[in-house]
Amino acid sequence: HFACQSLTGAELETQSYSFFHWENRMFQGDSMTGEFRRNVVISKISLALLADSGWYSIDYDYAQKLSWGKGLGCRFATSSCLGYMNSQKRTGQPEVPFCRSRPSPSSVTCSVDRSAVARCNMKDYS
Repeated sequence: HFACQSLTGAELETQSYSFFHWENRMFQGDSMTGEFRRNVVISKISLALLADSGWYSIDYDYAQKLSWGKGLGCRFATSSCLGYMNSQKRTGQPEVPFCRSRPSPSSVTCSVDRSAVARCNMKDYS
């Protein structure tokens, strides 16, 4: 998915969902993340997890395309959001799928895969 041959597994959520969901930073839009979103998909990686459990027989023809992070490489898959964004900026590459702008009512754009209206929800934490 990420075009990172050295990746040995998929990161699980480490916040309040305690290891039952995919890390949203890596798999946003997948039904197995811990956040509800519109237009979620059941990706091949989520179906593979179900198959690996031994409890399910999977028909991968029903897998849906997960566009978040697709083909963005090892840097995306192994860095924090900010680490990835800073690295991309240093090399003159786009920070997509992340953003830095502060939200305003008029700051809407298209989602990365062009399937929905989106806006940056960057927040300051202290």
